Amino acid sequence: SYHPLCVDGRIEGVAGLVADVTEQRNAQAALREQQALFSILMENLPQAFFYVVDPAGPRLRYVSPTYERVFGR
Repeated sequence: SYHPLCVDGRIEGVAGLVADVTEQRNAQAALREQQALFSILMENLPQAFFYVVDPAGPRLRYVSPTYERVFGR
């Protein structure tokens, strides 16, 4: 981002801030790819069901679609 650098009400220059977000964007792209592969796998395993719980506590993070077909919920 860029901002004017003012001295006594006059613009004397420009202050800029640059952040390298390459690592963050690469991690986000890798996560999206893994999520897509996971979805493909789950959608194509109609005979099996499973769930994923949150390691931080007793919270379901994912339940496969087959679970609903088998148990009706």
